[in-house]
Amino acid sequence: MSEKIVFTLMWTLSLALILGTQIILPIVSKKNVRLGVTFPKESLREKRLLKILDRFRTQTLLWGIVLGVGMILLTFLYPKKILLHIILLLLYLLVLYGIYLKYHRELRILKENCHLHLQEEKITVDLKYARDKLNSKILYWHLIPLAILVFSGLALWLKYPDMPEQVPVHWDFHGKADRYAEKSIFTVFALLFIGLLITFFIWIGHYGILRSKQGLNSQNEEKSLKRLQIARKYWGVFMIFENIFSSFIFAEIIGMSMGWIKNSFIIFTTTMIGVLGTLFLIFFIAFRVGNTGEKISTENLEEEDINLSEKDDDNRWIEGIFYNNPEDASVFVPKKVGIGFTVNIGSLGGKLVLAFTLVFVLICLLLPWIFK
Repeated sequence: MSEKIVFTLMWTLSLALILGTQIILPIVSKKNVRLGVTFPKESLREKRLLKILDRFRTQTLLWGIVLGVGMILLTFLYPKKILLHIILLLLYLLVLYGIYLKYHRELRILKENCHLHLQEEKITVDLKYARDKLNSKILYWHLIPLAILVFSGLALWLKYPDMPEQVPVHWDFHGKADRYAEKSIFTVFALLFIGLLITFFIWIGHYGILRSKQGLNSQNEEKSLKRLQIARKYWGVFMIFENIFSSFIFAEIIGMSMGWIKNSFIIFTTTMIGVLGTLFLIFFIAFRVGNTGEKISTENLEEEDINLSEKDDDNRWIEGIFYNNPEDASVFVPKKVGIGFTVNIGSLGGKLVLAFTLVFVLICLLLPWIFK
Protein backbone atom coordinates (compact mmCIF):
# COMPACT_ATOMS: atom_id res chain seq x y z
CA MET A 1 0.00 0.00 0.00
CA SER A 2 1.46 3.35 -1.05
CA GLU A 3 2.12 6.28 1.26
CA LYS A 4 -0.49 8.36 -0.58
CA ILE A 5 -3.25 5.80 0.00
CA VAL A 6 -2.38 5.33 3.69
CA PHE A 7 -2.31 9.09 4.25
CA THR A 8 -5.67 9.49 2.49
CA LEU A 9 -7.23 6.70 4.58
CA MET A 10 -5.97 8.27 7.81
CA TRP A 11 -7.31 11.65 6.69
CA THR A 12 -10.69 10.07 5.89
CA LEU A 13 -10.82 8.43 9.32
CA SER A 14 -9.97 11.73 11.02
CA LEU A 15 -12.75 13.62 9.22
CA ALA A 16 -15.23 10.84 9.95
CA LEU A 17 -14.38 10.99 13.66
CA ILE A 18 -14.81 14.77 13.72
CA LEU A 19 -18.17 14.50 11.95
CA GLY A 20 -19.38 11.64 14.14
CA THR A 21 -18.36 13.50 17.29
CA GLN A 22 -20.53 16.49 16.39
CA ILE A 23 -23.52 14.33 15.51
CA ILE A 24 -23.52 12.53 18.89
CA LEU A 25 -23.02 15.70 20.96
CA PRO A 26 -26.63 15.70 22.27
CA ILE A 27 -26.28 12.04 23.28
CA VAL A 28 -23.07 12.25 25.30
CA SER A 29 -24.00 15.50 27.07
CA LYS A 30 -26.12 15.53 30.22
CA LYS A 31 -29.63 14.31 29.50
CA ASN A 32 -31.33 17.70 29.77
CA VAL A 33 -28.58 19.66 27.99
CA ARG A 34 -29.09 20.16 24.27
CA LEU A 35 -26.24 21.76 22.32
CA GLY A 36 -25.08 23.67 25.38
CA VAL A 37 -28.57 24.80 26.48
CA THR A 38 -30.11 23.44 29.69
CA PHE A 39 -33.82 22.56 29.66
CA PRO A 40 -36.21 21.28 32.33
CA LYS A 41 -36.75 17.52 32.23
CA GLU A 42 -40.42 17.85 31.31
CA SER A 43 -39.69 19.95 28.19
CA LEU A 44 -37.29 17.52 26.51
CA ARG A 45 -40.06 16.11 24.28
CA GLU A 46 -41.11 19.57 23.08
CA LYS A 47 -41.76 19.24 19.33
CA ARG A 48 -40.03 22.50 18.43
CA LEU A 49 -36.94 21.40 20.36
CA LEU A 50 -36.85 18.02 18.63
CA LYS A 51 -37.24 19.65 15.19
CA ILE A 52 -34.27 21.93 15.86
CA LEU A 53 -32.13 18.93 16.84
CA ASP A 54 -33.23 17.03 13.72
CA ARG A 55 -32.21 19.96 11.52
CA PHE A 56 -28.88 20.16 13.36
CA ARG A 57 -28.10 16.51 12.66
CA THR A 58 -29.23 16.75 9.02
CA GLN A 59 -27.18 19.88 8.30
CA THR A 60 -24.13 18.46 10.06
CA LEU A 61 -24.30 15.22 8.10
CA LEU A 62 -24.95 16.93 4.76
CA TRP A 63 -22.20 19.55 4.96
CA GLY A 64 -19.80 17.15 6.68
CA ILE A 65 -20.05 14.57 3.88
CA VAL A 66 -19.96 17.09 0.99
CA LEU A 67 -16.97 19.00 2.34
CA GLY A 68 -15.30 15.81 3.51
CA VAL A 69 -15.39 14.17 0.07
CA GLY A 70 -13.91 17.28 -1.53
CA MET A 71 -11.17 17.53 1.08
CA ILE A 72 -10.27 13.84 0.78
CA LEU A 73 -9.96 14.23 -3.00
CA LEU A 74 -7.63 17.24 -2.62
CA THR A 75 -5.61 15.36 -0.01
CA PHE A 76 -5.17 12.44 -2.39
CA LEU A 77 -4.09 14.73 -5.25
CA TYR A 78 -1.72 16.85 -3.10
CA PRO A 79 -0.51 14.63 -0.23
CA LYS A 80 2.60 16.71 0.52
CA LYS A 81 0.95 20.14 0.69
CA ILE A 82 1.02 20.54 4.48
CA LEU A 83 -0.29 24.10 4.47
CA LEU A 84 -3.22 23.03 2.27
CA HIS A 85 -4.12 20.25 4.69
CA ILE A 86 -4.05 22.62 7.66
CA ILE A 87 -6.26 25.16 5.85
CA LEU A 88 -8.72 22.45 4.81
CA LEU A 89 -8.94 21.07 8.34
CA LEU A 90 -9.53 24.52 9.81
CA LEU A 91 -12.20 25.17 7.17
CA TYR A 92 -13.92 21.88 8.01
CA LEU A 93 -13.93 22.64 11.73
CA LEU A 94 -15.14 26.19 11.10
CA VAL A 95 -18.11 25.02 9.02
CA LEU A 96 -19.14 22.43 11.61
CA TYR A 97 -18.77 24.99 14.39
CA GLY A 98 -20.94 27.40 12.42
CA ILE A 99 -23.67 24.74 12.17
CA TYR A 100 -23.48 24.09 15.91
CA LEU A 101 -23.59 27.82 16.65
CA LYS A 102 -26.67 28.35 14.48
CA TYR A 103 -28.75 25.70 16.24
CA HIS A 104 -27.37 26.50 19.69
CA ARG A 105 -28.71 30.03 19.27
CA GLU A 106 -32.06 28.71 18.01
CA LEU A 107 -32.36 26.64 21.18
CA ARG A 108 -31.49 29.65 23.33
CA ILE A 109 -34.24 31.66 21.62
CA LEU A 110 -36.72 28.80 22.08
CA LYS A 111 -35.84 28.57 25.76
CA GLU A 112 -36.30 32.29 26.33
CA ASN A 113 -39.51 32.59 24.33
CA CYS A 114 -41.13 29.61 26.03
CA HIS A 115 -39.67 30.39 29.51
CA LEU A 116 -38.13 26.93 29.78
CA HIS A 117 -35.89 27.62 32.77
CA LEU A 118 -34.94 25.29 35.60
CA GLN A 119 -36.23 26.03 39.06
CA GLU A 120 -33.55 27.00 41.54
CA GLU A 121 -32.38 23.94 43.45
CA LYS A 122 -29.86 23.39 46.19
CA ILE A 123 -26.51 22.23 44.84
CA THR A 124 -23.92 20.75 47.19
CA VAL A 125 -20.40 21.66 46.07
CA ASP A 126 -17.72 19.09 46.77
CA LEU A 127 -14.67 20.88 48.19
CA LYS A 128 -13.26 18.43 50.72
CA TYR A 129 -12.95 15.54 48.29
CA ALA A 130 -11.00 17.67 45.82
CA ARG A 131 -8.57 18.76 48.54
CA ASP A 132 -8.17 15.22 49.85
CA LYS A 133 -7.24 13.96 46.38
CA LEU A 134 -4.49 16.51 45.78
CA ASN A 135 -1.93 14.04 47.14
CA SER A 136 -3.42 11.10 45.27
CA LYS A 137 -0.81 8.54 44.32
CA ILE A 138 -2.31 8.21 40.85
CA LEU A 139 -0.41 11.35 39.82
CA TYR A 140 2.89 9.51 40.35
CA TRP A 141 2.09 7.33 37.34
CA HIS A 142 3.02 10.33 35.20
CA LEU A 143 6.63 9.69 36.22
CA ILE A 144 6.64 6.78 33.75
CA PRO A 145 6.35 8.96 30.59
CA LEU A 146 8.72 11.47 32.16
CA ALA A 147 11.29 8.71 32.74
CA ILE A 148 10.91 7.51 29.13
CA LEU A 149 11.65 10.98 27.78
CA VAL A 150 14.48 11.67 30.23
CA PHE A 151 16.15 8.39 29.24
CA SER A 152 15.72 9.30 25.56
CA GLY A 153 17.17 12.72 26.24
CA LEU A 154 20.23 11.28 27.97
CA ALA A 155 20.82 8.88 25.10
CA LEU A 156 20.47 11.75 22.64
CA TRP A 157 22.94 13.89 24.63
CA LEU A 158 25.54 11.10 24.63
CA LYS A 159 25.05 10.58 20.90
CA TYR A 160 25.16 14.29 20.05
CA PRO A 161 28.97 14.70 19.63
CA ASP A 162 29.11 11.82 17.11
CA MET A 163 26.18 13.01 15.02
CA PRO A 164 26.90 14.23 11.47
CA GLU A 165 26.69 17.92 10.64
CA GLN A 166 23.43 17.27 8.77
CA VAL A 167 20.85 15.47 10.90
CA PRO A 168 17.53 13.96 9.69
CA VAL A 169 14.41 15.85 10.75
CA HIS A 170 11.80 14.10 8.61
CA TRP A 171 11.24 10.58 7.32
CA ASP A 172 9.05 9.15 4.58
CA PHE A 173 6.48 6.41 4.97
CA HIS A 174 9.14 3.72 4.69
CA GLY A 175 11.36 5.21 7.40
CA LYS A 176 13.92 6.74 5.04
CA ALA A 177 15.14 10.24 5.92
CA ASP A 178 14.05 12.71 3.25
CA ARG A 179 14.80 16.03 4.93
CA TYR A 180 17.90 17.21 6.80
CA ALA A 181 18.91 20.23 8.86
CA GLU A 182 22.19 21.56 10.20
CA LYS A 183 23.09 20.00 13.55
CA SER A 184 22.39 22.24 16.53
CA ILE A 185 20.99 21.97 20.03
CA PHE A 186 17.68 23.24 18.70
CA THR A 187 17.30 20.85 15.76
CA VAL A 188 18.42 17.81 17.76
CA PHE A 189 16.52 18.45 20.99
CA ALA A 190 13.40 20.26 19.70
CA LEU A 191 11.25 17.10 19.64
CA LEU A 192 12.40 16.13 23.13
CA PHE A 193 11.45 19.58 24.41
CA ILE A 194 7.98 19.32 22.80
CA GLY A 195 7.52 15.85 24.28
CA LEU A 196 8.38 17.13 27.76
CA LEU A 197 5.95 20.04 27.34
CA ILE A 198 3.13 17.68 26.33
CA THR A 199 3.90 15.46 29.34
CA PHE A 200 3.73 18.50 31.60
CA PHE A 201 0.46 19.73 30.04
CA ILE A 202 -1.20 16.33 30.46
CA TRP A 203 -0.07 16.20 34.10
CA ILE A 204 -1.45 19.70 34.67
CA GLY A 205 -4.73 18.61 33.09
CA HIS A 206 -4.95 15.57 35.38
CA TYR A 207 -4.08 17.68 38.41
CA GLY A 208 -6.75 20.18 37.39
CA ILE A 209 -9.41 17.46 37.16
CA LEU A 210 -8.60 16.31 40.68
CA ARG A 211 -8.55 19.90 41.91
CA SER A 212 -11.79 21.03 40.28
CA LYS A 213 -14.89 21.54 42.43
CA GLN A 214 -17.83 19.31 41.60
CA GLY A 215 -21.53 19.77 42.36
CA LEU A 216 -23.09 16.76 44.07
CA ASN A 217 -26.60 15.63 43.14
CA SER A 218 -29.02 17.01 45.74
CA GLN A 219 -31.18 13.86 45.55
CA ASN A 220 -28.50 11.64 47.02
CA GLU A 221 -25.20 13.27 47.90
CA GLU A 222 -23.52 10.07 49.13
CA LYS A 223 -24.10 8.09 45.96
CA SER A 224 -23.30 11.14 43.85
CA LEU A 225 -19.93 11.36 45.60
CA LYS A 226 -19.25 7.68 44.88
CA ARG A 227 -19.96 8.22 41.18
CA LEU A 228 -17.64 11.22 41.22
CA GLN A 229 -14.85 9.12 42.74
CA ILE A 230 -15.27 6.42 40.10
CA ALA A 231 -15.36 8.97 37.28
CA ARG A 232 -12.14 10.61 38.44
CA LYS A 233 -10.41 7.23 38.48
CA TYR A 234 -11.46 6.57 34.88
CA TRP A 235 -10.33 10.03 33.82
CA GLY A 236 -7.04 9.36 35.61
CA VAL A 237 -6.54 6.16 33.61
CA PHE A 238 -7.27 8.10 30.41
CA MET A 239 -4.78 10.88 31.20
CA ILE A 240 -2.02 8.45 32.16
CA PHE A 241 -2.58 6.35 29.04
CA GLU A 242 -2.36 9.46 26.84
CA ASN A 243 0.83 10.56 28.55
CA ILE A 244 2.56 7.19 28.18
CA PHE A 245 1.38 6.87 24.58
CA SER A 246 2.71 10.34 23.73
CA SER A 247 6.09 9.69 25.37
CA PHE A 248 6.53 6.42 23.44
CA ILE A 249 5.89 8.18 20.12
CA PHE A 250 8.46 10.88 20.84
CA ALA A 251 10.98 8.33 22.15
CA GLU A 252 10.62 6.27 18.97
CA ILE A 253 11.09 9.33 16.74
CA ILE A 254 14.21 10.21 18.73
CA GLY A 255 15.36 6.62 18.23
CA MET A 256 14.96 7.05 14.47
CA SER A 257 17.04 10.23 14.55
CA MET A 258 19.86 8.31 16.25
CA GLY A 259 19.61 5.40 13.84
CA TRP A 260 18.43 2.91 16.44
CA ILE A 261 15.03 2.45 14.78
CA LYS A 262 15.18 1.97 11.03
CA ASN A 263 11.65 0.73 10.33
CA SER A 264 8.80 3.23 10.49
CA PHE A 265 6.36 0.34 10.93
CA ILE A 266 7.22 0.37 14.65
CA ILE A 267 6.04 3.97 15.01
CA PHE A 268 2.99 3.26 12.84
CA THR A 269 2.03 0.29 15.04
CA THR A 270 2.48 2.28 18.25
CA THR A 271 0.37 5.09 16.79
CA MET A 272 -2.46 2.74 15.82
CA ILE A 273 -2.46 1.10 19.27
CA GLY A 274 -2.54 4.51 20.91
CA VAL A 275 -5.32 5.83 18.68
CA LEU A 276 -7.50 2.75 19.14
CA GLY A 277 -6.91 2.80 22.90
CA THR A 278 -7.79 6.48 23.04
CA LEU A 279 -11.02 5.96 21.08
CA PHE A 280 -12.03 3.05 23.30
CA LEU A 281 -11.49 5.04 26.50
CA ILE A 282 -13.28 8.12 25.13
CA PHE A 283 -16.36 6.17 24.03
CA PHE A 284 -16.41 4.14 27.25
CA ILE A 285 -16.30 7.27 29.40
CA ALA A 286 -18.79 9.09 27.15
CA PHE A 287 -21.47 6.38 27.20
CA ARG A 288 -20.84 4.48 30.45
CA VAL A 289 -19.29 6.96 32.89
CA GLY A 290 -19.83 10.64 32.02
CA ASN A 291 -17.77 13.65 33.02
CA THR A 292 -18.60 13.35 36.72
CA GLY A 293 -20.01 9.82 36.83
CA GLU A 294 -23.56 10.90 36.04
CA LYS A 295 -24.04 7.92 33.68
CA ILE A 296 -23.03 5.31 36.24
CA SER A 297 -26.10 3.46 37.53
CA THR A 298 -26.16 3.10 41.30
CA GLU A 299 -28.57 1.43 43.69
CA ASN A 300 -31.69 3.39 44.68
CA LEU A 301 -31.03 6.18 42.20
CA GLU A 302 -32.48 5.94 38.71
CA GLU A 303 -30.12 6.82 35.86
CA GLU A 304 -32.64 9.15 34.21
CA ASP A 305 -32.53 11.27 37.38
CA ILE A 306 -28.78 11.26 38.02
CA ASN A 307 -28.01 12.21 34.43
CA LEU A 308 -29.71 15.59 34.72
CA SER A 309 -28.11 18.99 35.16
CA GLU A 310 -29.57 20.53 38.33
CA LYS A 311 -28.47 24.11 37.69
CA ASP A 312 -29.32 26.54 34.94
CA ASP A 313 -25.93 28.17 34.34
CA ASP A 314 -26.28 28.93 30.63
CA ASN A 315 -25.36 32.56 31.30
CA ARG A 316 -21.94 31.40 32.53
CA TRP A 317 -21.14 29.76 29.19
CA ILE A 318 -20.23 31.52 25.95
CA GLU A 319 -22.15 29.68 23.19
CA GLY A 320 -22.27 26.66 25.50
CA ILE A 321 -18.58 25.95 24.91
CA PHE A 322 -16.44 28.48 26.78
CA TYR A 323 -16.94 28.69 30.55
CA ASN A 324 -16.52 32.24 31.83
CA ASN A 325 -17.07 32.70 35.55
CA PRO A 326 -14.69 35.11 37.34
CA GLU A 327 -16.35 34.20 40.64
CA ASP A 328 -15.27 30.56 40.27
CA ALA A 329 -11.59 29.94 41.05
CA SER A 330 -11.65 26.56 39.30
CA VAL A 331 -9.28 26.32 36.34
CA PHE A 332 -10.82 23.16 34.84
CA VAL A 333 -14.54 22.37 34.73
CA PRO A 334 -16.59 19.61 33.05
CA LYS A 335 -17.75 20.52 29.55
CA LYS A 336 -21.37 21.47 29.02
CA VAL A 337 -21.34 20.11 25.47
CA GLY A 338 -20.02 16.60 24.89
CA ILE A 339 -17.46 14.86 27.08
CA GLY A 340 -14.28 16.06 28.73
CA PHE A 341 -13.09 19.14 30.58
CA THR A 342 -12.46 22.74 29.58
CA VAL A 343 -10.85 25.77 31.19
CA ASN A 344 -12.57 28.58 33.01
CA ILE A 345 -11.46 31.58 30.96
CA GLY A 346 -12.84 33.83 33.66
CA SER A 347 -10.13 32.76 36.12
CA LEU A 348 -6.48 33.79 36.03
CA GLY A 349 -5.34 30.16 35.88
CA GLY A 350 -7.69 29.48 32.98
CA LYS A 351 -6.34 32.47 31.04
CA LEU A 352 -2.75 31.29 31.56
CA VAL A 353 -3.54 27.71 30.50
CA LEU A 354 -5.33 28.98 27.38
CA ALA A 355 -2.45 31.33 26.48
CA PHE A 356 0.22 28.65 26.91
CA THR A 357 -1.85 26.19 24.88
CA LEU A 358 -2.26 28.63 21.97
CA VAL A 359 1.47 29.43 21.95
CA PHE A 360 2.34 25.73 22.03
CA VAL A 361 -0.01 24.92 19.12
CA LEU A 362 1.44 27.82 17.12
CA ILE A 363 4.98 26.54 17.67
CA CYS A 364 3.99 23.03 16.57
CA LEU A 365 2.37 24.41 13.40
CA LEU A 366 5.52 26.40 12.56
CA LEU A 367 7.94 23.52 13.09
CA PRO A 368 7.60 22.05 9.55
CA TRP A 369 8.69 25.40 8.09
CA ILE A 370 11.46 25.87 10.67
CA PHE A 371 13.03 22.56 9.72
CA LYS A 372 12.34 22.95 6.01
